[in-house]
Amino acid sequence: MKNIEKEVCICKSTKGLFISRRQVSLVTAFLIIFLVLTFTFGYFLGRRQAIFKVTDKLEHQTFKDYSDSKIKSLYSENPNSKDSNTKIDRHYYAKLVSFHSIKYAQQFVNRVQKMGYNVYIKSLKSNTANGKLVTWYQVTTDKYSDINKLKKIVSHIKEIEKLHDIKIISA
Repeated sequence: MKNIEKEVCICKSTKGLFISRRQVSLVTAFLIIFLVLTFTFGYFLGRRQAIFKVTDKLEHQTFKDYSDSKIKSLYSENPNSKDSNTKIDRHYYAKLVSFHSIKYAQQFVNRVQKMGYNVYIKSLKSNTANGKLVTWYQVTTDKYSDINKLKKIVSHIKEIEKLHDIKIISA
């Protein structure tokens, strides 16, 4: 067998920087780990900022859709143009809540019907900020001639379903 001798540098100079191979390996490993961690942190920070931008845009678009549907519902109400001296049989109904999905609207209708109230789904169409046509599903009560009875029903539904801003409409 051959005698393998370790290479050892025996320097007679005391000037300069002398580091061992182990120290070079450790410094290189720490540098690689630092670069990987920096890249990972930057990647996730960038993704987080992108997610914030997307959610911000979605919130803005949802608010715009909601306000458009409210404005449209205000314009869709027909004021009575009849003379105020004539006796008018008024009927009232309440706009309970609007959904973006027929599935959730139907689930809400089922819960309210279990309470013993008749409610219906109306389909409304509106344009988003981007010009996209969107369908809303609005849940309304049955028509009542007694507004006080309707107010009691709305109050009960409002309390159980934790709703707010329910409008009673004269039809």
